[in-house]
Amino acid sequence: MITQWRMNERIGVVNWHQGENHPFWGREMTEPKKTTEYAAQIIDEEIKAIISRCEKICLQRLSDHYSDLICLAESLLGHESLDGREVQQLLEKGKYIL
Repeated sequence: MITQWRMNERIGVVNWHQGENHPFWGREMTEPKKTTEYAAQIIDEEIKAIISRCEKICLQRLSDHYSDLICLAESLLGHESLDGREVQQLLEKGKYIL
């Protein structure tokens, strides 16, 4: 997202995509380095920021739906599998099926 498609405000419209990996040696062995240490540091910081934001969103969603997840887990302990209709009914009723 950041280096190939330039989807980052801090990095801007510079393309740091380094092409495809060599099938045997990998990118580091076959292509010259196209970024400075400073640019690589910024790229790493932006990647870490994206991962951190996604982690926070994920944890919030898991927290928001914790009771639904427990309900699903309890139902799956009683049944080997649930189909889509059963999951939908389970979440609408808010209690597990035993």
